[in-house]
Amino acid sequence: MQPDKTYLLNGAIARYLAPAKGWDEKLIRLLTILKEAEDGTEALKLLLAAVDSIGAEILHGSAALHELIGGTENLGATLFVLVHLFLGQQIDGTRLGVATVTQHFAMGDLPESRTAVANRILAELKSVKRLCPDSLVDELKTLRRIANKLVLGQGKYLSNEDLIAAFTLRSKRLVTNEAIGEHLRETETPDGKIERLLLVEENIIGAENKRELAAFITPIIASPAFEQAFLFAKTPVIQRLQRLAELQARVRRAGFQDLQRQEICDALDKTTSEIETRAKLLDTLEAKPVGHVEKAITILRLTTGGVFTEGRLSAKARALILPHLGEPGFMTDYVAHLAKDGTPPNADAATSELLGTLKKAGITAETGLKSIAA
Repeated sequence: MQPDKTYLLNGAIARYLAPAKGWDEKLIRLLTILKEAEDGTEALKLLLAAVDSIGAEILHGSAALHELIGGTENLGATLFVLVHLFLGQQIDGTRLGVATVTQHFAMGDLPESRTAVANRILAELKSVKRLCPDSLVDELKTLRRIANKLVLGQGKYLSNEDLIAAFTLRSKRLVTNEAIGEHLRETETPDGKIERLLLVEENIIGAENKRELAAFITPIIASPAFEQAFLFAKTPVIQRLQRLAELQARVRRAGFQDLQRQEICDALDKTTSEIETRAKLLDTLEAKPVGHVEKAITILRLTTGGVFTEGRLSAKARALILPHLGEPGFMTDYVAHLAKDGTPPNADAATSELLGTLKKAGITAETGLKSIAA
C-alpha cells in the first residue's frame, strides 16, 4: 500500500519548518516553499493545499497570531491589523510573515488560511474582552472602523449573517448598566449624557440592544437636573431651544423602536414648549410693531433653523405663520422684501422660494398656496 501523498508532504514540510525560530520565521519558510513548484503543475496544487492547511493552523491560533502581529495597544488595534490582513491590505509596521500572507490574500491565494483569519476575527469580536478598555468612546469609534472595513470583505469567507451576529453580541456588552454608567459618569450635564447615549446608538446594532439603550434616556429627561438645566437656567432661550431641537433631531434619526422614539421626542418637545411659554418668545414676536411679512419670515427662520422641536412647538409656530400669509397684499410685500438693488425679483420665482421655505417648516405647498394672499 502506497503512503498517502498529502501525509508524506505534510511530514516533509513539518521537518522543514522545525528549525525555524518563532512563528514569523515559520510562516516565511512555509510560504517560500511555494516558489519551488511550477505554475499549473499537479505538484503545485498539492503543495498549495498543504501550505494553505498548515498556514490556516498557524493563523487561527491566538498564541501564534499574538507573536506574528506583535505588541499592540489593545484588542481593537490587534483586530484592525487582522482585518487588514484578511482583506489583503498591507499595513505599515507588520512583520514580514504577515506582510507576505497579506500579499497572497490580495491575489486570492490560500483560501483556507483566509477562512481561519476570518474565524479568528469573529471569535475576537464575540469575546468578552473590550476593544479599548480605557474609553467607551474609543471602543465605539474602533468598532465602527472595524465594521466599515469588514463590510468590504463579506461574502465567500465571511458571511453577512456571521458579521451581524458578532457585532450584535459585541453591542450587547456595551449597553449594560455597568458600561453605560461608566460612560455617563464622564459628563455631568443631562444633555451631555443624552448626547453620549446617542453616540452609543449610532455605533451599535441590534433592535434589542437599542431598546435597552433607549431606556436610559427617558429618566434623564424626567430628572430634576434636566429641568433645572433647561427651564430655569440663565442660558439664552434660543440657545436652550436649539440644544433640545438638536437632540430631538438625532433621536428622530435613531434606530430606536417607534414607541420609544416617539416617547423621547415628545418629552423633549414638551420641555421646549414650556421654555417658549415661560419666555413668551412667540408672543413677543407677534407683538412687535412690524409688518406681516417680517413676522412670518422671522418665525419661519426659527422653524427651519433648528430652533423648534417637532411637535407642539413647531405646530404652534406653523399656526402663527398661516394667518400672516393670508393678510391682504402679503405676496406683493414679500416680493418687495426680496428685492435687491432696486430691482424686484420675478413674482413666480418669489412664490416658488416661499413655498420651498414653507415646506421646510412643515407646511405643504397646497396649504401654503391656499393661505397666501396676493
